[in-house]
Amino acid sequence: MTMKLAYWDIRGLAQPIRLLLEYTGTKYEDKFYSCGEAPNYDKSCWFDEKHTLGMDFPNLPYLEDGDRKIVQSNAIMRYIARKHNMCGESEDEKIRVDILENQAMDFRNGFVMLCYTDFDKMKPGYMEKLPGMLKKFSSFLGDRKWFAVRRAGIAACLRRAGIAACLRRAGIVVCLRRAGIVACLDCGVLALWRAGIVACLRRAGIVACLDCGVLAVCWDLRRAWIVACAACLRRAWIVACLRRAWIVACLWRAGIVACLRRACGVIVVCLRRACGVLAITFVDFIMYELLDQHRMFDPKCLDDFKNLRDFLDHFEGLEKIAAYMKSKNFMKTPVNNKMAKWGNKKE
Repeated sequence: MTMKLAYWDIRGLAQPIRLLLEYTGTKYEDKFYSCGEAPNYDKSCWFDEKHTLGMDFPNLPYLEDGDRKIVQSNAIMRYIARKHNMCGESEDEKIRVDILENQAMDFRNGFVMLCYTDFDKMKPGYMEKLPGMLKKFSSFLGDRKWFAVRRAGIAACLRRAGIAACLRRAGIVVCLRRAGIVACLDCGVLALWRAGIVACLRRAGIVACLDCGVLAVCWDLRRAWIVACAACLRRAWIVACLRRAWIVACLWRAGIVACLRRACGVIVVCLRRACGVLAITFVDFIMYELLDQHRMFDPKCLDDFKNLRDFLDHFEGLEKIAAYMKSKNFMKTPVNNKMAKWGNKKE
């Protein structure tokens, strides 16, 4: 089902939501309301239907997802993030998310007040305080890639990315020592949901079926890749069976060991990259938008904060974000509505 995101035809509070929807691959459509021109800035397009939508607290932005109608930008962000496990894993991570969510809103409200009120009078004072505010965010980020989570653990990666498989027995150890692989899975019940890491594993050419401590994998060594089948010998190469928490491997062709080592190296790299990306939480989308707006406002404001600049680069380098920013649907401007003193023009 396609979600509907409604807001003014500006970036404003809705831009982090759009970025999060794009990143998570969520189907949605924008509903734009357009403010009238000066001097009245007529908003009847919104107010005429505001109280007809069946909401407890009708406001913009709002998100419709089937019968659910959600208002308040942070509530919308959390709703989407919960669907994709992007609110932090540990209690410490969730605390960082909660703190930054609210601190970012304070930061935004100060900037909005500047842009929508007495801009020329307030700007010198805001510019004087801005380096101090940015320094606090820089210190909070530290040497992390993302604001709340340093790096997602393998278990968190697999939970979020999800392969349709379960290891139900505690302490299972998979050792393919002859192939140069040592993988330890030590847990009570490890559930691997959804399909994000499948892409990583497919790049390395492997799809594994894990069921109750029994691993059935078939390898096709054509072009030095491994193609896995679900518990079958499609092209008669390798069968590896995990029984009683140890592996019996049959290597029938010369050169298999070298091939497996190479493939596993690719898998490790893919997993590391995936874990780095999967450490992102919804507050990173909020912070990206705020920092990007300030970079537009004062291009030199981040010169003394390399980690904040790196954060922006990492975010813009995400595959789905980069694709969205190149698409016709991406809104670069306006940042604010027509009555604002800055960021009110469409370029």
